[in-house]
Amino acid sequence: MFGRNRNPVDKDTFIFQQTFHFAFDELTDIKFIPTSISSVTNRNNYQPTPLEGNEAERVLNKILTLSEEIPENTFAYRDYSSEESISVFSSGE
Repeated sequence: MFGRNRNPVDKDTFIFQQTFHFAFDELTDIKFIPTSISSVTNRNNYQPTPLEGNEAERVLNKILTLSEEIPENTFAYRDYSSEESISVFSSGE
């Protein structure tokens, strides 16, 4: 997390947590953990703190609202051939 500002007005952030499960080719367990960059409100003490209750809901709603404003195809993805994909995940045996 960025830590240059001693007391930013907006202390909202989130932790993106993803767990990869490779059984049955499914990807599961994606979590957005609403967080404040500080454990106190009057300054930035650089101690990220997960939020709970109404504050957690407020930050999640903020993330969803801001995400809706991102145009589709904003991010470019490289297309890998199946041979490249296999070599990336190969154990080398």
